[in-house]
Amino acid sequence: MYKVILLTVILLLTGCSSIPLSTMLEMRSYSKEDFLATQPEQLRAQVLLVQPVRADLEKVQLQLELETSKGSRLYQFPLQLLVEEQLPEVSGLFSTTPAKNSYTFKLSELAITNFVEMQQLLAEQKSAKLNFTISSGLLDIPKGTSSVTLTARLKLSEQNDYLTLFEDAKLALDHSE
Repeated sequence: MYKVILLTVILLLTGCSSIPLSTMLEMRSYSKEDFLATQPEQLRAQVLLVQPVRADLEKVQLQLELETSKGSRLYQFPLQLLVEEQLPEVSGLFSTTPAKNSYTFKLSELAITNFVEMQQLLAEQKSAKLNFTISSGLLDIPKGTSSVTLTARLKLSEQNDYLTLFEDAKLALDHSE
Protein backbone atom coordinates (compact mmCIF):
# COMPACT_ATOMS: atom_id res chain seq x y z
CA MET A 1 0.00 0.00 0.00
CA TYR A 2 2.77 2.47 0.90
CA LYS A 3 4.60 1.70 -2.34
CA VAL A 4 1.49 2.70 -4.26
CA ILE A 5 1.15 5.87 -2.19
CA LEU A 6 4.81 6.76 -2.68
CA LEU A 7 4.62 6.18 -6.42
CA THR A 8 1.45 8.31 -6.55
CA VAL A 9 3.23 11.11 -4.70
CA ILE A 10 6.13 10.98 -7.13
CA LEU A 11 3.73 10.99 -10.07
CA LEU A 12 1.90 13.99 -8.66
CA LEU A 13 5.15 15.84 -8.15
CA THR A 14 6.32 15.21 -11.67
CA GLY A 15 3.10 16.20 -13.42
CA CYS A 16 3.41 15.59 -17.14
CA SER A 17 7.13 14.90 -17.08
CA SER A 18 8.51 11.40 -16.94
CA ILE A 19 10.03 9.76 -13.92
CA PRO A 20 13.47 8.38 -14.70
CA LEU A 21 13.46 4.59 -14.82
CA SER A 22 16.30 4.50 -12.27
CA THR A 23 14.06 6.29 -9.74
CA MET A 24 11.18 3.89 -10.35
CA LEU A 25 13.50 0.91 -9.85
CA GLU A 26 14.99 2.41 -6.67
CA MET A 27 11.57 3.16 -5.16
CA ARG A 28 9.92 -0.18 -5.98
CA SER A 29 11.26 -1.70 -2.77
CA TYR A 30 10.63 1.35 -0.57
CA SER A 31 8.23 0.45 2.27
CA LYS A 32 6.43 1.96 5.24
CA GLU A 33 9.27 0.69 7.45
CA ASP A 34 11.82 2.49 5.26
CA PHE A 35 9.84 5.72 5.57
CA LEU A 36 9.54 5.33 9.36
CA ALA A 37 13.29 4.67 9.61
CA THR A 38 14.13 7.83 7.66
CA GLN A 39 16.18 10.28 9.71
CA PRO A 40 14.82 13.73 8.85
CA GLU A 41 18.20 15.36 9.62
CA GLN A 42 19.62 13.52 6.60
CA LEU A 43 16.90 14.46 4.09
CA ARG A 44 18.04 16.74 1.28
CA ALA A 45 16.17 18.34 -1.59
CA GLN A 46 17.88 19.74 -4.65
CA VAL A 47 16.34 22.04 -7.26
CA LEU A 48 18.04 23.08 -10.49
CA LEU A 49 16.69 25.87 -12.73
CA VAL A 50 18.06 26.77 -16.16
CA GLN A 51 19.66 30.22 -15.96
CA PRO A 52 18.84 33.07 -15.72
CA VAL A 53 15.80 31.92 -13.68
CA ARG A 54 16.42 31.73 -9.92
CA ALA A 55 14.36 30.41 -7.01
CA ASP A 56 12.82 32.92 -4.61
CA LEU A 57 14.29 31.38 -1.46
CA GLU A 58 11.83 33.16 0.84
CA LYS A 59 8.92 31.42 -0.89
CA VAL A 60 10.22 27.84 -0.98
CA GLN A 61 7.73 25.62 0.85
CA LEU A 62 7.20 21.91 1.39
CA GLN A 63 3.89 20.65 2.79
CA LEU A 64 2.51 17.20 3.40
CA GLU A 65 -1.13 16.36 3.96
CA LEU A 66 -1.63 13.08 5.82
CA GLU A 67 -5.10 11.56 5.56
CA THR A 68 -5.93 8.72 7.96
CA SER A 69 -9.05 7.14 9.42
CA LYS A 70 -8.81 9.79 12.18
CA GLY A 71 -8.98 12.67 9.70
CA SER A 72 -6.65 14.92 7.75
CA ARG A 73 -3.62 16.83 8.99
CA LEU A 74 -1.40 19.32 7.14
CA TYR A 75 2.29 19.38 8.05
CA GLN A 76 4.64 22.26 7.19
CA PHE A 77 8.27 21.49 6.41
CA PRO A 78 10.20 24.75 6.14
CA LEU A 79 13.39 24.26 4.16
CA GLN A 80 16.78 25.74 4.96
CA LEU A 81 19.24 26.55 2.18
CA LEU A 82 22.52 24.64 2.47
CA VAL A 83 24.19 25.39 -0.86
CA GLU A 84 23.49 27.73 -3.76
CA GLU A 85 25.63 27.20 -6.86
CA GLN A 86 25.82 28.40 -10.44
CA LEU A 87 26.63 25.44 -12.67
CA PRO A 88 28.29 26.35 -15.98
CA GLU A 89 27.08 25.27 -19.41
CA VAL A 90 28.54 21.91 -20.46
CA SER A 91 29.13 21.25 -24.15
CA GLY A 92 29.13 17.66 -25.29
CA LEU A 93 29.67 15.89 -28.57
CA PHE A 94 25.95 15.63 -29.39
CA SER A 95 24.28 18.14 -27.06
CA THR A 96 24.83 21.03 -24.70
CA THR A 97 23.57 21.24 -21.13
CA PRO A 98 22.63 24.84 -20.33
CA ALA A 99 23.95 26.74 -17.32
CA LYS A 100 21.84 26.16 -14.21
CA ASN A 101 21.21 27.62 -10.77
CA SER A 102 21.38 24.83 -8.19
CA TYR A 103 19.88 24.91 -4.69
CA THR A 104 20.34 22.26 -2.00
CA PHE A 105 18.02 22.34 1.02
CA LYS A 106 17.70 20.52 4.32
CA LEU A 107 14.78 20.42 6.73
CA SER A 108 14.73 23.22 9.30
CA GLU A 109 14.46 22.44 13.03
CA LEU A 110 10.68 22.99 12.88
CA ALA A 111 10.47 20.71 9.84
CA ILE A 112 12.40 17.97 11.66
CA THR A 113 10.01 18.19 14.62
CA ASN A 114 7.01 18.03 12.27
CA PHE A 115 8.50 15.11 10.34
CA VAL A 116 9.07 13.04 13.51
CA GLU A 117 5.50 13.80 14.67
CA MET A 118 4.18 12.70 11.28
CA GLN A 119 6.24 9.48 11.42
CA GLN A 120 4.81 8.68 14.88
CA LEU A 121 1.25 9.19 13.67
CA LEU A 122 1.89 7.17 10.53
CA ALA A 123 3.36 4.29 12.57
CA GLU A 124 0.02 3.91 14.34
CA GLN A 125 -1.99 3.70 11.10
CA LYS A 126 -2.78 0.69 8.98
CA SER A 127 -3.34 2.82 5.92
CA ALA A 128 -2.85 6.45 5.04
CA LYS A 129 -2.78 8.76 2.06
CA LEU A 130 0.03 11.27 1.59
CA ASN A 131 -0.10 14.38 -0.59
CA PHE A 132 3.08 16.44 -1.04
CA THR A 133 3.17 20.03 -2.24
CA ILE A 134 6.42 21.79 -3.14
CA SER A 135 6.30 25.39 -4.24
CA SER A 136 8.64 28.27 -4.88
CA GLY A 137 8.49 31.68 -6.38
CA LEU A 138 10.76 32.38 -9.33
CA LEU A 139 13.04 35.35 -9.94
CA ASP A 140 14.78 36.77 -13.04
CA ILE A 141 12.34 35.35 -15.59
CA PRO A 142 13.13 36.94 -18.96
CA LYS A 143 10.25 38.88 -20.50
CA GLY A 144 8.19 36.76 -22.88
CA THR A 145 9.27 33.46 -21.33
CA SER A 146 6.45 30.90 -21.48
CA SER A 147 8.14 28.08 -19.54
CA VAL A 148 11.03 27.29 -17.23
CA THR A 149 13.11 24.12 -17.09
CA LEU A 150 13.41 22.45 -13.70
CA THR A 151 15.10 19.39 -12.21
CA ALA A 152 14.17 18.13 -8.73
CA ARG A 153 16.05 15.54 -6.69
CA LEU A 154 15.56 14.01 -3.25
CA LYS A 155 18.15 12.37 -0.99
CA LEU A 156 16.67 10.13 1.71
CA SER A 157 19.86 9.40 3.63
CA GLU A 158 23.56 10.20 3.66
CA GLN A 159 24.36 6.71 2.31
CA ASN A 160 22.09 7.05 -0.74
CA ASP A 161 22.51 9.07 -3.89
CA TYR A 162 19.95 11.64 -4.97
CA LEU A 163 16.80 10.24 -6.55
CA THR A 164 15.74 12.28 -9.55
CA LEU A 165 12.04 13.03 -9.26
CA PHE A 166 12.05 14.72 -12.64
CA GLU A 167 14.75 15.82 -15.01
CA ASP A 168 14.64 18.95 -17.17
CA ALA A 169 10.85 19.25 -16.91
CA LYS A 170 9.36 22.19 -18.79
CA LEU A 171 6.86 24.01 -16.58
CA ALA A 172 4.43 26.43 -18.20
CA LEU A 173 4.26 29.87 -16.64
CA ASP A 174 0.99 31.59 -15.80
CA HIS A 175 1.30 35.29 -16.65
CA SER A 176 -2.24 36.16 -15.51
CA GLU A 177 -1.13 37.53 -12.12
